[in-house]
Amino acid sequence: MSIGKVDTVAWEVAENVVQGTGDALLEGNYEAFASFFNLPFWVETTMGKIEIKSHDEHREIFHRVQWQYRGMGVTHFRRELLAAYFFDSGQILSVHTSELLSGKTSVQDPFKVLTTLQKIDDTWLITDNRYAINNSVGLNRALYGPRPSEDELNGNGSGDLLPLK
Repeated sequence: MSIGKVDTVAWEVAENVVQGTGDALLEGNYEAFASFFNLPFWVETTMGKIEIKSHDEHREIFHRVQWQYRGMGVTHFRRELLAAYFFDSGQILSVHTSELLSGKTSVQDPFKVLTTLQKIDDTWLITDNRYAINNSVGLNRALYGPRPSEDELNGNGSGDLLPLK
């Protein structure tokens, strides 16, 4: 496990996750999508970092992203794994790009996703995703979700995901 060398096992695990989560998103299959995640897990975008604590929160984000994709006319992705390395025997760090397409037309510039995978009960699960989406407020908002204002947080607000109405 030396830095700078591709680890084929880490690559295969990460590739499976990239393809599996992409397929589940396109199919609108939350259960298949959720099978790749450990709860709780972290999501970070340019809007901030949040902890997803429940299936209800995770499902809500999934549906917001689906809604955003429908609005953008997304028909498929172009996803490419760029790196996958063992951090230690129970953790893989990977980076992939994701480009959103409608037919042959790109509707979202490629963005990078840094993923941390943990081996939990002999299954590799996502525990952290960091999205570098610099030019889509809508997609960042879909991932980050509606949050209380800073004033509310300075009071007694928790910063938890607010339900959509």
